[in-house]
Amino acid sequence: MARVNGREVQVEHLIQMKDLRTAYALLFGAGFVGGHHFYLDRLLHGTIAATTGNFFGVGWMVDLLCLPYYTSSFNRTATASRDRSCGRLCCCLPLVQCVVILVVCGIALGLPAFFHSAGVVDLEQRMAGTAGNPYVILDIDRDASAEELQKAYEAQLRDVEASKDCKLKESKESRESKACRMKKKHLKKAIEFSLRRSGETKEEPPRKQRRRTKSDEDREFDQWFDQRRSEWEALVAEVKEGSTRLFKSDDKAHEDL
Repeated sequence: MARVNGREVQVEHLIQMKDLRTAYALLFGAGFVGGHHFYLDRLLHGTIAATTGNFFGVGWMVDLLCLPYYTSSFNRTATASRDRSCGRLCCCLPLVQCVVILVVCGIALGLPAFFHSAGVVDLEQRMAGTAGNPYVILDIDRDASAEELQKAYEAQLRDVEASKDCKLKESKESRESKACRMKKKHLKKAIEFSLRRSGETKEEPPRKQRRRTKSDEDREFDQWFDQRRSEWEALVAEVKEGSTRLFKSDDKAHEDL
């Protein structure tokens, strides 16, 4: 028990003073999500900061100067000693930051692939620029070798040339019909995309394995990075296109009403 303003109060009910060192540690460690505001019981400010990246970074700069005022304002109402949280925070915060970084990296690297594998969006079709999935167009598995891809392309090309669309000629210049040209165009895009992907994942035969140089490692990293970037670009393009279709359908529905 403790005596506050002449009354006996249980110690656990007392409001402890906040430590300015802890507030600054949270500002530098989790300032863009409002960690220091939540520590100082500034819940509304912290919620807004967490949803806006601390006002897009501007609030972080302001908090850097105003944090002593925030802390002293809270401590005016405190009736107990400091919470001594700085030491515990210095031990836990690096671990939390590592977990957050791993989660963010995992999302950045795996989110497009997750949507693709879940069937939400066909990133391969978007990246290849074809009317359908390039491997479906070629009728071949994704792990096929470059030689197998080329054979599949030649077989599909023969089928297209033998199709009814390619036997029909346009009357004026006796050219192939538009449908035939589109089929060949998408077939060519499919083989080009598939060969690029095959070149990224193709392994060297054991007898030809050699010591990899730094340039080889840099080239593989560049290919891997370009692949992740292409996936994100395809996902963003798909989201933009879907949003545009949604807005247009809403506008049309309002016009009908």
